[in-house]
Amino acid sequence: MHVEFEDSSNDERVVAEFLALLQRSSSDDREQILETVQQAAAKLRQCEIELAAVKPTGSIVAYFILKSLSAAYKLDTLYNSDELNSILEDIFTCLLKSSQTVRIKHLKWTVNDFNGCVHYFLRKLSK
Repeated sequence: MHVEFEDSSNDERVVAEFLALLQRSSSDDREQILETVQQAAAKLRQCEIELAAVKPTGSIVAYFILKSLSAAYKLDTLYNSDELNSILEDIFTCLLKSSQTVRIKHLKWTVNDFNGCVHYFLRKLSK
């Protein structure tokens, strides 16, 4: 899924901060930030969805792990209701330790992406 921020400088900052977080020497600091991110991601986990990685490519590409066919439908519902937008804004704001919410300008998940997920699970279920 592609995430385009209102402030395009956030692309590199999100990835840089995430990498810096993983390399910090203070495990207490790392644990506290990861716990806050996990709290923001709790809604995703309830839907059997995990944010697995982010990668800058002119926008941020967010990789999700979907644990079931119903998770693909739940992700689609979150995407279409703009709840996913809000969840990701909370996560990225936390990662950047920003006092102002990091605003997402555009979130892109195509019908082909959704269909690919559904077909993957349908193939697995038919075996």
